[in-house]
Amino acid sequence: MGMDVYGQTAIEECGKYFRANVWSWVVIKKMIDIVNRKNRIIDQYNLEGMNSNSGCGLDAEKSIALAQNLEEFLKEDIYNEPGFEIEGEEIHEKFVPDDIRAMGIGKSGGFLSESEIKIRSQKGEKIYSAYSTNFDHVREFIDFLRACGGFEVW
Repeated sequence: MGMDVYGQTAIEECGKYFRANVWSWVVIKKMIDIVNRKNRIIDQYNLEGMNSNSGCGLDAEKSIALAQNLEEFLKEDIYNEPGFEIEGEEIHEKFVPDDIRAMGIGKSGGFLSESEIKIRSQKGEKIYSAYSTNFDHVREFIDFLRACGGFEVW
């Protein structure tokens, strides 16, 4: 399960198709939301529509603007954004145990039950959100945005 993002009039091979599983897309979409709050590239209908496989997206000009904004965000702002935890090349959504969709993973990468989360948290162990991606995957998305000629999320 994930998001299939199709370029409308790709000018390069990397602009034809981008795929993100649901775990990765949550993080990418959160970045999109953050940069959109600052620069209002995306209207509310398309912004919300990118949360589902509904065909919402952007035209070529806005895709390029989004790429530029995401690239700037990755350079510096992401490190100051409280909604993310960066570990090496991994970008995790900040783990919030009370979040209804929170799924924690341990250092080994396995999912943790609620009781395991509680026990490990009390011991001071680091719990990560299952929603994560890496810098390379976001950079692939940025390359896609520059070359797609507009896109739709399916």
